[in-house]
Amino acid sequence: MKDRRSGENVDFSGSGQMIEPSFSTAAAIVLLRHGETENDKDADGGAVLRGSRDDLLTAGGWRQMASSLSVFEHGEGNTRKQWRKIREEERNECEWDEIVSSPLLRCRLFAERYARQRGVPLRIDARLAEMHFGAWEGMSISALMQRDGEALARFWRDPEAHPPPEGEPLSRFFARVREAWEELAARCRERKTGEQVSGKTGQTTDVNGDSNPKTDEGAGKILVVTHGGPIRVILCLSEDAIVPERLTGADLLRHEVGHGSLHRLCRMSDGGWQMAVRVSGGCKGNPA
Repeated sequence: MKDRRSGENVDFSGSGQMIEPSFSTAAAIVLLRHGETENDKDADGGAVLRGSRDDLLTAGGWRQMASSLSVFEHGEGNTRKQWRKIREEERNECEWDEIVSSPLLRCRLFAERYARQRGVPLRIDARLAEMHFGAWEGMSISALMQRDGEALARFWRDPEAHPPPEGEPLSRFFARVREAWEELAARCRERKTGEQVSGKTGQTTDVNGDSNPKTDEGAGKILVVTHGGPIRVILCLSEDAIVPERLTGADLLRHEVGHGSLHRLCRMSDGGWQMAVRVSGGCKGNPA
């Protein structure tokens, strides 16, 4: 790895672990969490709340993301035969129509490099940034427990009523991610239908870095590079049993979203969404 910002020497092949592979469908949204970052843990190995901090990926973080995409695209190890059966049903599974990324560097730099390599349009969407933890950003959970354990406990019990000092209210975080998800879902269409889908905000940045107004053409397969928080919100929103207005912090914590993990949502015939494939990045999830 020569330069963490450019991602040079990253091999887009590796050894993640694919979990619960399922059927193929024409319209899909794939959620990829960033890999591990610098300043990821405190001196004692405790998880750090990063939120809107713009920390860079480590060399291992680049490899985690590349590995998950490689497993998803090609299959690895004991999953290869099972995955080949799925691949035979749809040969163009990984011909992305669009890549969408959080603006934070731990997502954006990887997305930019991957988009250039694949020749796919890239769009940056600020609504997919991680939740802002205010005065708690950059602090470890263990340090917060020692410094203000009561405030942290109140936050875990009811994050909407007790947000971090100067932090983003949970309802505002949910609302922006939900808006981004609903737009992504509306844009995700089979190309052959010819449906025209209008986006509300944002621009598409091509692989040369030139900005052009976002087109209205629907995208059949979208790769979204984002964070643990937004991915958990989207996974909850894709479940019919979840009422968006009643989404809680406890709902989010039901989903394991490790560093570099990949989650493929398929569009069902009834218009709903179902997670069909999850690829582990080989690392347990962190708070942000």
